[in-house]
Amino acid sequence: MRVFYNPKESSRIRNFSEDHLVTAIKALVDDKIYEALRVSEICTALGYSKSYLCKLFHEQTGNTIASYAIGVKIDRAKQMIHEGRYNFAQISDKLAFDNPQYFSRVFKRVTDMTPTEFKRSLHR
Repeated sequence: MRVFYNPKESSRIRNFSEDHLVTAIKALVDDKIYEALRVSEICTALGYSKSYLCKLFHEQTGNTIASYAIGVKIDRAKQMIHEGRYNFAQISDKLAFDNPQYFSRVFKRVTDMTPTEFKRSLHR
């Protein structure tokens, strides 16, 4: 039996594989939300080059891996602020930001509100 190259099938398999890689990247980011995860660590864990994974992720999601990771951390920070169990310094520390001031700047950049403004908006 001869097997013939089928470009449509090859493309479908490649797309399936690429979708799984993007899913794997997201899963790693989600699993490591409480750690300072670098894009290079994700690449090493998955066994692909940084340029390939960054390009693939951007093509599939419209975001960079780093901006996706920051978004996940900020979403979790918003949940933690809403729960009210931790102060901003503790949230910053738990989510592996360098310091509370950096956390606050990133939070503002992503949400257009400081953590304090976000907290106040919950009580309205």
